[in-house]
Amino acid sequence: MSEIILRQDVPLPRKQSVKMLQLPFEEMEIGESFEVECDVIPDGKIRSAASRYGAKLGKRFAVRRLDSDKVGVWRTE
Repeated sequence: MSEIILRQDVPLPRKQSVKMLQLPFEEMEIGESFEVECDVIPDGKIRSAASRYGAKLGKRFAVRRLDSDKVGVWRTE
């Protein structure tokens, strides 16, 4: 394992909000889906957003990795 180096005075990057990217969770009907490239939003953030929006809206979403750089989101209920 490589050596870990501690650094000072490195600014913390701004948090990227999924809401800022305007994903269409609220407008989705059952059976609809969309794709997101993982270099735009990491798939973990998509999964978290789908779970949060699902709980908030009383809807269910499924998230699946389509290939190495894309994730798909489906409204299931």
